[in-house]
Amino acid sequence: MKPTKRNFFPVFDFLVIEICRWRFWLILLFIFVSGSILSTGLAMAEQNPAFGAHKPNYILPITWAEPIDGRLEKEAKFQLSIKQSAFNYRNYHLYFAYTQRSFWQVYDGEDSRPFRETNYNPEFFIRSPEFETDFGEFDGDIGAEHESNGAKEYYSRSWNRVYFQVRYRYDILLLQYKIWYRLPESEKKFTGDPEGDDNPDIHKYFGYSELRGSVSLAELQFTFLGRLNISENKGAVELNLSYPLPGTSMYGYLHYWNGYGESLIDYNRSIIKLGLGLLFVR
Repeated sequence: MKPTKRNFFPVFDFLVIEICRWRFWLILLFIFVSGSILSTGLAMAEQNPAFGAHKPNYILPITWAEPIDGRLEKEAKFQLSIKQSAFNYRNYHLYFAYTQRSFWQVYDGEDSRPFRETNYNPEFFIRSPEFETDFGEFDGDIGAEHESNGAKEYYSRSWNRVYFQVRYRYDILLLQYKIWYRLPESEKKFTGDPEGDDNPDIHKYFGYSELRGSVSLAELQFTFLGRLNISENKGAVELNLSYPLPGTSMYGYLHYWNGYGESLIDYNRSIIKLGLGLLFVR
């Protein structure tokens, strides 16, 4: 028997199928209304330097990737992220931040449309004042963060890090370079031990640093993330493109992921994913 050929990214095929179904329009209406409210609130919050968006806030009602462990190839993905300044001394701000990223098998009606994975990421950091030079503006963060998926036993993933980040701005360019040290945990004493390190080799896939950046051209904004552990030859690339939607406070958002660590449960799996949705604030 000859193997059947399969398109690697049948995005347009399932888009046409889903658009023809009533549930697609109901989900899209809910996303648009709630997204508009959220983006307006975050935009107003940006006027207050003490509170605002931390990492990108977005929802991708449609993403596609090769199916793994019985998952559907298409699912929704969203991220919410905020920060609050708790203390300010001579323009050194102490921030508390929280980021939550979820992966929702919303198209899997046979299995009650479960949330297959959610990553919780609280952190605190001190941000320095900006230093202006002839070559741009610099500031820096030093902080600590926890990230986990809240799952039990075999599916539990978590780690703790301390980090330093430097940010650089010049005209249309923004760069952020972050390095970290993972705080060590004790080894598990036996299989299924609720104590101990859930993922002792996570550094092999995440590495020890990452580079983020953005370039703004007129109303179009391109953002990227890159990680690489040279010794293991493992890493990840994320590319995003956003454009303001007329008559709204939101942005159309095109998302691409290729590599390890898209989520904690998949920290040691290389995944290629393409998504389309809304960015709430940038």
